[in-house]
Amino acid sequence: SNIAGKALTNSAIVGWNTVNGPDPTSAGVTPGKSSTPATATTVVIEPALTITKAVSDTTPEPGQTFTYTVTIRNASGVNVGPAYNVAVRDVVPDKVVVDSATVSNGGSLTGASGTGGGQIAWTLAGPIAPGGVVTLTYSAKFAASSTLNSDPRTNTASITSYTSLPTG
Repeated sequence: SNIAGKALTNSAIVGWNTVNGPDPTSAGVTPGKSSTPATATTVVIEPALTITKAVSDTTPEPGQTFTYTVTIRNASGVNVGPAYNVAVRDVVPDKVVVDSATVSNGGSLTGASGTGGGQIAWTLAGPIAPGGVVTLTYSAKFAASSTLNSDPRTNTASITSYTSLPTG
C-alpha cells in the first residue's frame, strides 16, 4: 500500500533451459538455469495535507460582514509529494449567509437557504507542491432572525479526498 516512506522492492530474474524442449506454457515453470536477481527499490512519497480555518471577526454583529479563510498546507520533507485533485468541503451552519460571489478559487455554494447554511465545495486540481499553501476565502453575514442568539455558529472545513498523481 502507499504509505509515505515505505520502501518497495521489485526484482526480476532471467531463466533459461540448456536443453532444447517445448516452450513453457506458464510463468510457474522452473527453468534449468537462472540469473542472479536484479532488484530496484523505490520509496513511496505521498502528500501530507493539513487544513486550518480562521474567521476575521469572532464576534460580528448581525448584518456585519466577516470573512472565513481556509488554508490547505502540504508539508515538506523527504517523503512528501505533490497533491492533486484536492477536494475540500466546508459545511456552513444555519443563520450564516454566505455571499456566493465571494467564494474564491472556483468554489461552489450549494444547499443554502434564505437563513443561510449549505455547503461550499472546492476541487483544487493542483499540484500543491511539498511546502505549498493554498488559501480559500469567502465572506458571510448572520441572517436576520429573532432566534439568532449569542450561541457560537461553528462550521468545519475538511479535506475529503486527494490523489498523489495527476489525472488525465
